[in-house]
Amino acid sequence: MSDSAPALRPGRFARALRAVQAIARELALAALLAAAVLIGYGASGGKIEIWKRAHLWYEEKALWAQQHGLGAEAALGPASSDQATATSRLGRNPFLAFTGEAAFRLHPLIDVAGALFRDYNRHFFEERDYFGFRNNFDAYFDPGDYTYIVMTGNSELVGISHNVTIAQNLQDILNARSRKKYRVLNLGLNSATSATEINYFVNLAFNLHPEFVISHAFTTDIIYGYKVPPEFQSMGLFYLDFQTTWWTMIHAGGYDPKAYELAISTVSENHLLQGVVRNLERYRAVAEASGARFIFGLQKFDASHMKGTQGEAAYERVSRMYEKFKILLRNRGLNVDVIDFNTYPGIQLSSELDPIHTSEASSRRIAEIYADHILALEREHQGAQR
Repeated sequence: MSDSAPALRPGRFARALRAVQAIARELALAALLAAAVLIGYGASGGKIEIWKRAHLWYEEKALWAQQHGLGAEAALGPASSDQATATSRLGRNPFLAFTGEAAFRLHPLIDVAGALFRDYNRHFFEERDYFGFRNNFDAYFDPGDYTYIVMTGNSELVGISHNVTIAQNLQDILNARSRKKYRVLNLGLNSATSATEINYFVNLAFNLHPEFVISHAFTTDIIYGYKVPPEFQSMGLFYLDFQTTWWTMIHAGGYDPKAYELAISTVSENHLLQGVVRNLERYRAVAEASGARFIFGLQKFDASHMKGTQGEAAYERVSRMYEKFKILLRNRGLNVDVIDFNTYPGIQLSSELDPIHTSEASSRRIAEIYADHILALEREHQGAQR
């Protein structure tokens, strides 16, 4: 043992020397980095901020972790006990988090959220799902084992004159008449146009891969589409009237009001039907890409229910465009499955001064027509597979 001890000392000394050299190199690199930061900070007139360099280091560390199959948190050290025990969901939508009575809210990616119901004084959060639609479930996070049908549309679909919505009635009827477990997701919003409906489906319901997608609409495309510039009309970019008010408030003085006045002065019906058709065909293609059959339900309306009122001209326009739309269908100018509820008996409007919102009994009647159509398509599909 005494003979081997001296032989080990040179090895230990070499290892210690290498460790000292490594520390010295790291200190030198640290000094150079600090000098570079200070020089860069001074050279840029103080605009290069040290915290940005720390953030850059963080990103590089996270990228390395991702490339090596680790999460960023793993690369940066263990999470705190608070992070480890935190829930994975917020609980309610921050863009709909407010107090008191309210309705519409701006919402990223889906434009507008927060439908109004029959009782306009109800609190916003009653009977609404996470994104403000009239559902008592959140299919977005907990889809469950259901066959889904997604419905989009305006206030008639929301059911502002219905205690039980068309969507809820359709779900009840299908579950009573079929062995499947159906869920009908109601993405109706007051004043929604087909452009808004497409946004809702793409961003909220596409990944549900529903069996059917139904647009129950028409009137708001004509009413609001009439008010947009012709370039917007022809592309089907029908925005909502109140969004122009929000626009002026958000941008304050940072816009040219004359340009907007000019846009308003150019409105006409010339490109309106073109935009409606474009949106329906686009919506059908998107729905089919999700694996769904697309149905367009042309909602019930009667312009005579607005005679002598302020909105009479708008609904007369709806009637004119409806006649043009029927000609288009007869000439096979639209490759979409259409149900025209103006041709069915037993569908009544809720008021003599309301041309589009139907009665409580009619909500059920409309749902029955949809159910008959859907079940017939399912039988047809099953027969084709045999």
